[in-house]
Amino acid sequence: MTILRTTVASDFDSANSIIRYFLGQNMRGGWEVWLQTIFARAVFDAPVGAPVNFNREVHFPNGQICDLWFQSGTEIWIELKAQRSMDYVGAVADFVSDIDKLLALNRDFKAANVLVAGSVLRLGIHGVNPQHDDRELLNNIRTRGPNGTLHYWQYVQNAWQDVTDTILNVPLNTLICASFTPN
Repeated sequence: MTILRTTVASDFDSANSIIRYFLGQNMRGGWEVWLQTIFARAVFDAPVGAPVNFNREVHFPNGQICDLWFQSGTEIWIELKAQRSMDYVGAVADFVSDIDKLLALNRDFKAANVLVAGSVLRLGIHGVNPQHDDRELLNNIRTRGPNGTLHYWQYVQNAWQDVTDTILNVPLNTLICASFTPN
């Protein structure tokens, strides 16, 4: 997640930010594949522990498809979601879907591999219904307490701050990076 946050921050701070561009557009498909690719590159460029193998769209043992797969001794399976556009309502629901996908894997597979669901989104309220407030939705995940480790970071003043316990107080339009690792 450190490499993902660094990758996102580096782009977000640049004058030609792909993330800012796509969040302002309503393009079908969004920028998730771009993020997967640039994130994989950052993992390979990391000074320590670069993976031996990498693939996108690899099948879990139960037949579902995983976004990214790395291997460097241990297999690392990553579900990665990126908010498709500024007004996309389903960003948090997509993250929850990935959490549920990881939790549905059998216990032995979860114990033998590193599994992570990650999401990058900008907090918003969708419509007039406060139940569509991304902060409320993320807090509901936190309080529901899925069997694993959950973290939220907000990007402010060129740095990531852990806001897992204070997600309800994070201002709207803040860039958020979320992660979940099952136990």
